[in-house]
Amino acid sequence: MTEHHDPASEASAQPPVDDGVDPVAAVVARAQEACADHPELLALVEQLERLEEVELARRPEVLDAVHRTLREVLTGASRPGRSS
Repeated sequence: MTEHHDPASEASAQPPVDDGVDPVAAVVARAQEACADHPELLALVEQLERLEEVELARRPEVLDAVHRTLREVLTGASRPGRSS
């Protein structure tokens, strides 16, 4: 039997490098930059950024609402004749 070499699983098995950058903050910053021209998406990113402030029991409700709105916005964006 031959051994399978999977570089992706090797990379994920290595401990993360602590470069002092908050990975969540970095993702939020990139998302805000990407959504800058789309206020409805930017509002969703801001809701997610404040998720830590939401009571734990209410977080699934907030996440569901964000997901629902995101689907609506993206569905509308894919319709022909949408004005940007």
